[in-house]
Amino acid sequence: MAGVIGNRGGRPRKSTREKQLAGTFRADRSSPEDILLIEGNTAPPRYLDMTAKQLWQETLAHLQAMRVFSASDHEILARYCILQSEFRRLYRGRKRNEEALRGMAALNVQLRSLEDRLGLNPTARTRVKASAPQEQRPPSKLLRFLRQDDA
Repeated sequence: MAGVIGNRGGRPRKSTREKQLAGTFRADRSSPEDILLIEGNTAPPRYLDMTAKQLWQETLAHLQAMRVFSASDHEILARYCILQSEFRRLYRGRKRNEEALRGMAALNVQLRSLEDRLGLNPTARTRVKASAPQEQRPPSKLLRFLRQDDA
């Protein structure tokens, strides 16, 4: 329609589910709404101190409840827990000198960035959405045929 703003024509976008059913889903071309949950290693890394490990368990529970934790978030979450542990150590320190306050301010900037990436603040949660993992489809007849040729 000429003169109608917002209606540019063309085909409507396919949903993630439609792309998966068609076998055309590509994670590198998906938007944040298309993030798929991946069940992966949820054990905290061994190098975390006790406070960081406790933070890991607490934060992981929140991320899983929001359905936004994936295997690729493992290292980001580890860094977040390390920085948060250090922030708490500085905060609890008896001496709140200028150096400690500068350290806390620097950690706070890094923590905010990681919180955004993990969806741990309200603004970031509106951008990070996840869909449930989909069952894997059996291979198509063509793929089975091609695999027989390779054997």
